[in-house]
Amino acid sequence: MQSFETLKKAVKLNFHLLEENFVELVNCLNKYTKNNFLKQAIEALDLIEECSCHLAQRREIVIAFVKSSGMAFY
Repeated sequence: MQSFETLKKAVKLNFHLLEENFVELVNCLNKYTKNNFLKQAIEALDLIEECSCHLAQRREIVIAFVKSSGMAFY
């Protein structure tokens, strides 16, 4: 639980530090949505929504990622 709390704090207070790794961040949060702790899973979904809001406001993050990784990065 401590690692999730740390991740939650980072997303809420320091998203700018996570921008370059947003794909990995969303993948990580997605894994938390699939665990057996319902409260944590719902919070992870809320954090994914928060990430999407950040990305919607700063499209250059996604554009830079696509330029560096290409369209077929996974």
